[in-house]
Amino acid sequence: MADSLKPVTLHYMNYREDLARDQDEKLQIFHIYGNISPSHPSSASNFPTLFFGLSIGWVSPSIPQLLSPESPLPSGPISVDEASWVSSIPYLSGAFGTVIFGWLVDHLGRKYSVYIGAVPNIIAWLLIAFANNVIYLYISRVFIGIAAGAVFVTVPLFVAEIAENSIRGILGSILGILVTVGILIGQVICTYMKFFMAPYVMLGMCIFFFAVFPVFPDTPQYLLRRNRSVEAEDALNYYRGVNQESEGDLLAQVNQEMEQLRQEQVASTATTSITMADFRSLATRKALVIATILFMGRNMCGLFPLINFTESIFRASETTLDYSVSTFIVSTLAILACILCTVLVDRTGRRLVLIASCGGSALGLLGLGVFFLVKSEGVDVSLIGWFPLVTFSIFVFLANFGVVTVPHFVGAEILTFKIRGIVFSIMMLVSWPLLFLLTHFFLIVAEEYEMYYFVFAFFAWCVFQTIYTIFWVPETKGRSLEEISSLMVRHS
Repeated sequence: MADSLKPVTLHYMNYREDLARDQDEKLQIFHIYGNISPSHPSSASNFPTLFFGLSIGWVSPSIPQLLSPESPLPSGPISVDEASWVSSIPYLSGAFGTVIFGWLVDHLGRKYSVYIGAVPNIIAWLLIAFANNVIYLYISRVFIGIAAGAVFVTVPLFVAEIAENSIRGILGSILGILVTVGILIGQVICTYMKFFMAPYVMLGMCIFFFAVFPVFPDTPQYLLRRNRSVEAEDALNYYRGVNQESEGDLLAQVNQEMEQLRQEQVASTATTSITMADFRSLATRKALVIATILFMGRNMCGLFPLINFTESIFRASETTLDYSVSTFIVSTLAILACILCTVLVDRTGRRLVLIASCGGSALGLLGLGVFFLVKSEGVDVSLIGWFPLVTFSIFVFLANFGVVTVPHFVGAEILTFKIRGIVFSIMMLVSWPLLFLLTHFFLIVAEEYEMYYFVFAFFAWCVFQTIYTIFWVPETKGRSLEEISSLMVRHS
């Protein structure tokens, strides 16, 4: 009798362990998202990410205003070509910001690079507040791009180096979430406030960041690299909450972490420089191809160009729904998708999330493209005025769920530590001009031809990436680099 109950007892014990683990994960996520205040280091350092989202959100309601006969600019309405430049210039100057701050982050430090990288935001919003003509907007958007280039170099590095190992992935994902939150806030502010008043709200957020951030020390890793060991210990104690009353396990854990950081610093100093030999193995070459396609997908899926012109898309569709409310719904879904990805990517696996995201994005784009194609043929679509909102919402939700968020997870897991940094830097430098071209020509093509040309091009990429992911992208969840390399070689 006792022996017959063993399988049931074992099953019950495993169930209890799984349940406890799930509860621990939920509590950890709740703690991170619910209890981190704006003055917490990881929150404060991510504020420049929010500023980037604000600059994207500004475009959607502002471009229709600037194009209209009632343009707020004293010089009058801008042209479609000028609107394309206003929308796309940040992606051109973003490459410049990436290069400059990629150098500064190692020579000036993580903290001061984050701080200085946010300065262009103040200049940009002041230029918009005092704009007399489109030239002011061009220069403003150049500074926005420099700040964006700085954000994606400095903020992830700062957060990764101050975060505890157990929550580094989740804290890192906050970057993507805050971009979408910033987009929504920017859209709401610029929809309901006058054109020249909205920048002052953005400036207020910038001032808050500049007032809060200086109190935090630089990262322990950077201070160790500069042979400032005492300051590094003080910084680690600060970020781990160690004070004079701390004792026991906490002190032991922090001391152990400090010793590990010292060993890593010695190992990284002894590491030889990168050579072509580091890219010769079949597994490494395949990892590069996979990482390139996934990173290209973040741009080629069309999310960023389409988000820039969300309100313009709804105006072009002549939907019966309120354009602004439809835009807010889409942006809210983007936030929910980023949060859902953070929760599920470590449970269901990267590959499944990518397949669902790419395939679902393709379906959303197909529906949107067919709608605009049918409308261009003169068919009355007034009875399905809700259709663009539904299809566009599906696309935005699923693209944010995986296509634009998972590549960083997979890239970090399939590339060796030695080449990871240089590969990611090159990917960012390629991404900026590609985003510039897609965003710049979107409105021009839509005006000259039809919007569905671009929509179907994005649809084709999502179909390709779905097929590629199914057959050639390995599952990396819970696997070592050696296991992943072996899988890629077997399937090549």
